[in-house]
Amino acid sequence: MKKRLASIVITMMLALSTPAYADDNPIKGLIILNNIIKKLQSMDKAQIEYEIERTIIHNLELYKQRKLNEKRLEEGQKKV
Repeated sequence: MKKRLASIVITMMLALSTPAYADDNPIKGLIILNNIIKKLQSMDKAQIEYEIERTIIHNLELYKQRKLNEKRLEEGQKKV
């Protein structure tokens, strides 16, 4: 039961940290969530930790790039 709960928590963390599926309908989201849970159950702890770290780093890089683009756009608007 604890492993199942931990899998759900990790899955929700990953799902909420990845905005790629934000526009999908709820049924498709549940199917994706179910697939992620099944995949997590087949992985060992080291693989899960690696994937979490990789996802966080990827999202931070996307955030950094988005902020840089916003800053450049803002600076461009100020000059005009």
